[in-house]
Amino acid sequence: MTNMRKTVLIMEDNLALGLEWVSAFELNLCDVTLCDNVRDAIDFLEEGNFDLLITDLFLNEDEGGLHLLRQLTTLETKTPPIIAVTGAVIPNRNETDRNLFLETARLLGATSSIQKPFPAGELVLMAHDLWERSDDEASLS
Repeated sequence: MTNMRKTVLIMEDNLALGLEWVSAFELNLCDVTLCDNVRDAIDFLEEGNFDLLITDLFLNEDEGGLHLLRQLTTLETKTPPIIAVTGAVIPNRNETDRNLFLETARLLGATSSIQKPFPAGELVLMAHDLWERSDDEASLS
């Protein structure tokens, strides 16, 4: 992986949880932006160049990450890798151990997904894995 600082956008409406994730990424020398709604997330994505988007699929006061994923296809800016997270669970009828919300997020373009609760460090490890894969693919081109 390159040594450049990575930039991360996190959309999470639980402030305590969002700040925990921000701290974990900052400890790993990342620049992090935290927002709690779809409108701000889209504005940040259009204005900045992020290396990762982490989005909660459901927000208390907003439409949430599933809506954001649908809107990302209309943006003219490059979309970073996306990690979708949720605490909501609906088992997929075909595979009882899979979450239908997370499966839907992947169909809408999420690169990876994770079911809450999880340690913040696990999210950072997922991000580094995505960045390493991206760097490996770029070096093969």
